[in-house]
Order: sequence, then C-alpha cells, then structure tokens
Amino acid sequence: MRTSIKGASSLATMSPEANSAHDYRVLVLAPTRRDREVTRELLQRAKISCALCQGALSMAAEIETAAGAILLTDAAFSDPHIDQLLAALSRQPPWSEVPIILLCRTGSPLPVAARVVDSLRNVTVLERPTSSRTLLSSVQAALRARARQYQLREQFEALRASEAAVRDSELQFRTMVNSIPQLAWMAHPDGYIHWYNHRWYEYTGTTPKRCRDGAGRACMIRRTCRRFWSAGGRQLLRARRSTWSFPCAPRTAGSACS
Repeated sequence: MRTSIKGASSLATMSPEANSAHDYRVLVLAPTRRDREVTRELLQRAKISCALCQGALSMAAEIETAAGAILLTDAAFSDPHIDQLLAALSRQPPWSEVPIILLCRTGSPLPVAARVVDSLRNVTVLERPTSSRTLLSSVQAALRARARQYQLREQFEALRASEAAVRDSELQFRTMVNSIPQLAWMAHPDGYIHWYNHRWYEYTGTTPKRCRDGAGRACMIRRTCRRFWSAGGRQLLRARRSTWSFPCAPRTAGSACS
C-alpha cells in the first residue's frame, strides 16, 4: 500500500463524535510494516483514529470490538485466515454493514479475490497505488456512512426499549385485572375479544381454549339469564326494577356452560 502523504495536511478532515473510543476507528490491514506505518501517519494527519492489524485473524478480532471502517489491500486474499475475517463480517447485527475500502492492483483478479469481493456487502474498490487525496476522501465518506448506521442502531435500541416497556406495562395490567373480583376482558377495535381475566373463567366455568370471542360472551349471557330467572326475574320485571342482584358462585373449569 504505497501512497504519497504530500499535501495531506491541506485536505478536508473529519473528526466524528463517537459513542465509544472505537466506534469510528479505521482498521488497517496492509501487506508490510512500512505500508502500515505510512497509512497510520496519513490518517493521523487527518485526525482519523486507526488500528493496525497484523493479519486477517487480528482484524477479525478487532471487528468484534468495534470499527468505523476497514482498509485493506488485495494482499489479504492470500492470508490463511481470510475466512475468519469474512466470518466476522457476516456476524454483524442487522443495522451494521461496516464500510470496506479495498485497494487492488490492476489486472485480472485471482479466483480467490473474486470470491472474497463477491462476499463483501459494502465495499469500495480503489486501484493501487492511489493518491493520498483519493484514499482520505474514501475513508471520510466511509465514516460518514458508518455514522448513519450508528444512528440507525440507536433507533433500533430505542424501539426495543419501547417494546419491552409495553410488554412490562401489559403484564402489570393483566396481573392487576386478574386480581379484581369483576369480569373483565380486552378486545380489538373490531370487537373481537382476545383476552379474559381469571374471574371470567371462574364465573363461566370455561377455559381459554374453549372461550373464543363470541363463545365466551354467549356463555356468560346464558348463565346470567339463568341466574336472573331463577332469582325471580318475572317479579323483578313486573316491579320495573332497574337493578337486581343474586348469588354468583364460580363454576369449575370442567363443568359445561350451556
């Protein structure tokens, strides 16, 4: 990876605001120590954090920690641990596609090179050698794209927290409603009843499997009507009473409600 650093200080720089120390660092995998040092100097002049990797295996371990972008050359294709690197990239969460900048020599690619490039999801290919201006511009664009991914991650985390809060709230509500002596249920906007409290099943003698929407309501209505007439419903109607009461003993789950 031979790049000139002449004039690098006059290039536009970007200093991302990271949530952690490693979120926006660039992982560098270069073929020689000299190439790694030159690349690090170039990125440091642009105020871009980086980590130098000795091989594909060490880069795979660094990806598991965090990375803003990856910079490597086609020399990595001959690394014996290239499959471990590809496996680490495939284990990214749904919101993440760490940008990859790949420096390749011109000419027909080797079969292994074509396989690796095809397996990468978010890659920018540059011809090597390339200018420092082109390399820095590509790195900065990759970090801006990574920043948008981190925003998406925050939205996913906020959505999961909201869903968990809703589940906890519903659980607390059901626990409370199951403790009251009254009959209670929950229905969809179209009127379909999808949940009854414990008192409902005690009163009707049904089970959740047997108590399906209208069946649960019909069961309660039939039993209430029988209680009404057995308690002297005709006399109550003749007296034009608007309220009435009668003993309500719960039925067992095995008894029929007809």
